[in-house]
Amino acid sequence: MYVQNSPVVGADETSFNQGNVDGSNPKQSKAWLWVAVTPLVTFFEIALSRCSDAARNLLGDDFRGILNSDRYGAYIGLLFDF
Repeated sequence: MYVQNSPVVGADETSFNQGNVDGSNPKQSKAWLWVAVTPLVTFFEIALSRCSDAARNLLGDDFRGILNSDRYGAYIGLLFDF
Protein backbone atom coordinates (compact mmCIF):
# COMPACT_ATOMS: atom_id res chain seq x y z
CA MET A 1 0.00 0.00 0.00
CA TYR A 2 2.91 2.36 0.65
CA VAL A 3 4.13 2.11 -2.95
CA GLN A 4 0.62 2.59 -4.36
CA ASN A 5 0.21 5.82 -2.36
CA SER A 6 3.69 7.18 -2.99
CA PRO A 7 3.86 10.48 -4.89
CA VAL A 8 6.78 9.24 -7.05
CA VAL A 9 7.41 5.64 -8.20
CA GLY A 10 9.92 4.14 -10.60
CA ALA A 11 8.66 0.90 -12.14
CA ASP A 12 10.04 -1.70 -14.49
CA GLU A 13 9.79 -5.38 -15.32
CA THR A 14 12.12 -7.95 -16.80
CA SER A 15 11.60 -11.51 -17.94
CA PHE A 16 13.45 -14.63 -16.89
CA ASN A 17 13.12 -18.32 -17.64
CA GLN A 18 11.10 -19.96 -14.93
CA GLY A 19 12.55 -23.34 -14.07
CA ASN A 20 10.85 -26.27 -12.41
CA VAL A 21 11.85 -27.51 -8.97
CA ASP A 22 14.68 -29.43 -10.61
CA GLY A 23 15.81 -26.31 -12.49
CA SER A 24 14.80 -27.57 -15.92
CA ASN A 25 12.51 -25.60 -18.18
CA PRO A 26 11.55 -27.79 -21.17
CA LYS A 27 8.61 -25.56 -22.17
CA GLN A 28 10.75 -22.38 -21.98
CA SER A 29 8.20 -20.85 -19.60
CA LYS A 30 8.80 -17.23 -18.66
CA ALA A 31 8.00 -15.19 -15.61
CA TRP A 32 8.50 -11.48 -14.97
CA LEU A 33 10.16 -9.72 -12.10
CA TRP A 34 8.35 -6.42 -11.52
CA VAL A 35 9.88 -3.69 -9.37
CA ALA A 36 8.48 -0.49 -7.88
CA VAL A 37 11.00 1.92 -6.36
CA THR A 38 10.23 4.88 -4.10
CA PRO A 39 12.64 7.04 -2.10
CA LEU A 40 12.10 4.82 0.97
CA VAL A 41 10.86 1.43 -0.28
CA THR A 42 11.73 -0.98 -3.08
CA PHE A 43 9.12 -3.65 -3.80
CA PHE A 44 9.70 -6.74 -5.96
CA GLU A 45 6.98 -9.00 -7.32
CA ILE A 46 7.16 -12.09 -9.52
CA ALA A 47 4.27 -12.54 -11.94
CA LEU A 48 3.55 -15.01 -14.72
CA SER A 49 2.36 -12.20 -16.96
CA ARG A 50 3.54 -8.88 -18.34
CA CYS A 51 0.03 -7.55 -18.91
CA SER A 52 -1.77 -4.47 -17.58
CA ASP A 53 -3.31 -6.55 -14.76
CA ALA A 54 0.19 -7.21 -13.42
CA ALA A 55 1.01 -3.48 -13.59
CA ARG A 56 -2.29 -2.69 -11.85
CA ASN A 57 -1.46 -5.20 -9.13
CA LEU A 58 1.88 -3.46 -8.61
CA LEU A 59 0.63 0.14 -8.59
CA GLY A 60 -3.06 -0.17 -7.75
CA ASP A 61 -6.19 0.92 -9.59
CA ASP A 62 -6.02 4.54 -8.43
CA PHE A 63 -2.34 5.43 -8.77
CA ARG A 64 -2.14 9.21 -9.22
CA GLY A 65 1.53 9.85 -8.53
CA ILE A 66 4.39 10.45 -10.91
CA LEU A 67 5.50 7.25 -12.62
CA ASN A 68 9.01 6.94 -13.97
CA SER A 69 8.99 4.05 -16.45
CA ASP A 70 9.96 3.03 -19.96
CA ARG A 71 6.38 3.78 -21.07
CA TYR A 72 5.58 0.10 -21.59
CA GLY A 73 1.93 -0.18 -22.65
CA ALA A 74 0.81 -2.00 -19.49
CA TYR A 75 1.31 1.22 -17.52
CA ILE A 76 -0.62 3.51 -19.86
CA GLY A 77 -4.12 2.46 -18.78
CA LEU A 78 -3.23 3.13 -15.15
CA LEU A 79 -2.21 6.72 -15.80
CA PHE A 80 -4.84 7.95 -18.24
CA ASP A 81 -8.61 7.64 -18.27
CA PHE A 82 -9.62 6.77 -21.81
